[in-house]
Amino acid sequence: MSFWQAAVLGAVAALLCFLLRPQQKELAAAAAAGAALCLAAGWIARIREPLSAFVSYCEESGAGETVGVLLRALGVAYISHIASGACRDVGENGLGGQIEYWARVEIAVLSLPMAYRILAVVRELLT
Repeated sequence: MSFWQAAVLGAVAALLCFLLRPQQKELAAAAAAGAALCLAAGWIARIREPLSAFVSYCEESGAGETVGVLLRALGVAYISHIASGACRDVGENGLGGQIEYWARVEIAVLSLPMAYRILAVVRELLT
């Protein structure tokens, strides 16, 4: 799916939801969820090959572990943004906020080993 196809799909889904919402809220929510799943599947398929090539290059260069942590953190950020947005779309702002908080905690936990390594290098340089 190209960017333009995704943009048209999103616009058509938004228009459909706008038209359905006054009469059939459940159907509008289902249409929005279906469009969101289609769009997510499209960007996941689009990024898979370039991301795989990038990871392979980083592993060959010796930066695989660091890049792996960064990519996991990026994945957590994207997934939490999508999940919290979905919660907010159905009126559950509190749940959306908790998902974002968990994402911040997860990213901090993911980055701790890298922070330890950086501190060890700094300590080694200072001694």
